[in-house]
Amino acid sequence: MPVFSRKYVLLAEDSEDDYVLFKEILSKTVPGMGLARVRDGQALLDYLLEHQLPDLVVLDLNMPGMDGRAALREIRSNPAFRTVPVVVFSVSDNDEDRLVSTKAGCDAYFKKPSDYGALIQAVVKMEQQFLKR
Repeated sequence: MPVFSRKYVLLAEDSEDDYVLFKEILSKTVPGMGLARVRDGQALLDYLLEHQLPDLVVLDLNMPGMDGRAALREIRSNPAFRTVPVVVFSVSDNDEDRLVSTKAGCDAYFKKPSDYGALIQAVVKMEQQFLKR
């Protein structure tokens, strides 16, 4: 896993295609921003315990093993991680998923758009809200 001396995003995403797109867009919209990736909720928790805390966690809900919902509850239950912003970035537009995520303590909920331009806008909005602090 990389060690970053600058700001970086930790992406919890099992889809290779979604990871590649996110990485491409992040490098274009926020040049120089670091990016690390884990593929499931347990790997996310392990990463947070073992590495420098990221400036933002971008969390998919539907991952194998420990899903994003359970990982979010675990993150928010650990005092060491409570200050790390967590953005849910999911294909789900289900009101129940939004409610569960908000109650569990996510800082924002973004539906993954299927349109490339809208995806760029979503990443830019995340950057403006959470990485320009």
